[in-house]
Amino acid sequence: MESIELAGHASRIGVQAISSLPPLGPYSFGEARAYYEAIASASEVPVIVYYYPAISPGVRTLEEIKRLLGIPGVIGVKYTEIDLHGWISGINKTFGLQRDQPHLEVETPPVRKRISRFMQG
Repeated sequence: MESIELAGHASRIGVQAISSLPPLGPYSFGEARAYYEAIASASEVPVIVYYYPAISPGVRTLEEIKRLLGIPGVIGVKYTEIDLHGWISGINKTFGLQRDQPHLEVETPPVRKRISRFMQG
């Protein structure tokens, strides 16, 4: 798989991290997870999952994202979806975030925003 080779190459040339879309097409979550496991094991740098359900429906829920974040070497998610409010609303339930956690960083081109203590209601 070319993306696995590119992950190894990126590690060798000194990149700080890599990000990759899940396989495009009607792949299951299990297939998408296996894909990210293969990329993370081929890379010596951190991996960022690219969440874009409109073109890669294999990853659809926050619970699935949580499972991908459990893969050794996976450090984060690039979220590409219109319903940011719905996503933020589901974070507490899925990830068990507490009020004392300082922030969630959200990047929306061209502005980067930090949402501090978003759980204070």
